[in-house]
Amino acid sequence: TGLFFTSIFLFFSLYKFLFLAIASPLYAYISERTAEILHQKKYAFNGQQFVHDVLRGIQISAINFLRQLILTLFLFIFSFIPLIGLLFSATIILLDCYYYGFSMIDYSCEREKMSVRESRQFISTYKGIAIGNGFLLYLSLLIPFIGIIVIAPLSAVAATLSYYKIITIESTK
Repeated sequence: TGLFFTSIFLFFSLYKFLFLAIASPLYAYISERTAEILHQKKYAFNGQQFVHDVLRGIQISAINFLRQLILTLFLFIFSFIPLIGLLFSATIILLDCYYYGFSMIDYSCEREKMSVRESRQFISTYKGIAIGNGFLLYLSLLIPFIGIIVIAPLSAVAATLSYYKIITIESTK
C-alpha cells in the first residue's frame, strides 16, 4: 500500500509544477492585489522588472523541481519497505506541501526584491508556514473545479498575509 500511495503522491508532485507554471501569473496577481489592499499601496507595472521576475521564477521553479524530484525519488525507494513505507509516503506529502507553500510565499519575496537565495533562506526559516499553506493548496487539488477555482487562489492570499505578518513581527523584535 505504501507503493500505491507513493505513486499517487509522485504524480501529484509532477502535476504540481505544470499547474503552478500555468497558474503562476494569476497567483502572482492575487498576491500583489492582496499586498496592495493590505498596505494601501499600488505596485506599478514595469516591463523590465516583469522580465526579471519571470526569469527568476523559472530559475527558482527549476531548482525546486530538481530538489523535490531527487528527494521524492529517494523517499519513493524507501516506500517499498512494508509498514515503514507509509511513513515515507506521509513524508512525501509534507515535502509536496512545502514546495506548494514555497511557491505561494515566494510571490511576496519576489515582490519585495529578495534574491533567490534570500527567498530560499526566508522560506526555510518559516517551513511550518510554507507547509501549512501548501497543505491548503494540496487539498484544494483534490476537490474537482471548486478547489482550483476557489480554494487554491485563497492560498495565494493566505501566503501573502502570512508573509507580511512575519515581516511585521520580525521588524518589532
